[in-house]
Amino acid sequence: MHTTALRLLLAALAIAACAARADESVVTLTAADGTPLSYLLTVKSAAPKYTMLGFPGGSGLFNARVEDGQIRFAFGGNFIVRTRNLVVDDEFAMAITDSTSLPERVSPIIADLKRRFPGTHVYLISTSNGTIDSANLSLALGDQISGAIHTSSRASLSAVPFDKSKVRQLLVHHQNDGCRVTSYGAAQYVSEKYGIKLITMTGGVGGGDPCEAFGHHGYAGIEKETLDAIKQWVREGG
Repeated sequence: MHTTALRLLLAALAIAACAARADESVVTLTAADGTPLSYLLTVKSAAPKYTMLGFPGGSGLFNARVEDGQIRFAFGGNFIVRTRNLVVDDEFAMAITDSTSLPERVSPIIADLKRRFPGTHVYLISTSNGTIDSANLSLALGDQISGAIHTSSRASLSAVPFDKSKVRQLLVHHQNDGCRVTSYGAAQYVSEKYGIKLITMTGGVGGGDPCEAFGHHGYAGIEKETLDAIKQWVREGG
């Protein structure tokens, strides 16, 4: 087997092994205006200290649901989605929902997570196109969350007034991300402009469409190392 394919297979097997130890369910809610909301909840602990609320990239339409008794959703290969079981442990829970910049669509989910897990610290986490939403929400929901993590962020985040943020912010980027709208240089600029910590990842598997998930843009081959660095940063916040 080709070395690159083997590394991706081993990574997939490691994630699958984690999945066997976690519980997963689809939670359905209703927004104040009557709009239905849903999110995928993945947990191992009944009392996680931290809960990550994730937004995928692309169109952002995750669409978590149950059909014929089976949990279904979109973006299965997306970095945020496929690595959720690497996030979950005795300290961390993971929730994933549709990407949106509308606080009224996210506040009910945050409230539900805090009801389920009293005292948990909620962090937004996103990738690629989803970073536009996590950035905007981090400013609008500063009294409801503890921080926001933007991976493979869009260059347009340079226009976000992070100096008005009331919560912790983190940028994560692969040094060789080849996607034209998520350059590493742009992430460096945002980091320096606003004093936001930037975690730089190297190595892993490149190739293919530079804006797709199974290359440097999606931390292919270094998923665990990337999540370990993110979780360490979260823990440093208390």
